[in-house]
Amino acid sequence: MAAVLQHKLERVPNLFTFGALGAALLTALIAIEPGLVATAGGGLKSSLICGVATLVVLLPLYCLGVMPAACVKAQTAFAAWVGCTLPVGAALFVVQIATLEGILISALGFGLAMLRQSKAHAIPLLSAPTDLEDDEPFATAQPEMYAVQITLSLGSIGGILALAPLALGRLAG
Repeated sequence: MAAVLQHKLERVPNLFTFGALGAALLTALIAIEPGLVATAGGGLKSSLICGVATLVVLLPLYCLGVMPAACVKAQTAFAAWVGCTLPVGAALFVVQIATLEGILISALGFGLAMLRQSKAHAIPLLSAPTDLEDDEPFATAQPEMYAVQITLSLGSIGGILALAPLALGRLAG
């Protein structure tokens, strides 16, 4: 959902990210901890640990200006939901690998976007502009906004699909 909001609104509202995080923690507290909902061993503790661990991994990227705050918050909410369903060890395994996979796919996507943008705004080496007006579009060209949440979500979904069965298998074995 965060990726859809990023695509449509070019941002992920706080109401969504904090709402998703709150809903995960509330679900763990009200439904999972009392045993009303069956899980593979997740709960409030696992949810909190996964959320904090993801925050610790992504916060430096936010501080460096590489990742928007909305992506950090949305990924933290994602981690809290995974923590609701899996015990701490398996949930951390799935969440951190999925997050790192999302970061790698985001870096690849960002690199491809920059390459595309640099080709679109390239100035031919052999033909210089004849006056200042011809050079103006190149001087004012702004970098295109890259929607990190979309690729981060795709990487995370891929990570979950690949890793959740492995994590559950480790629990059984």
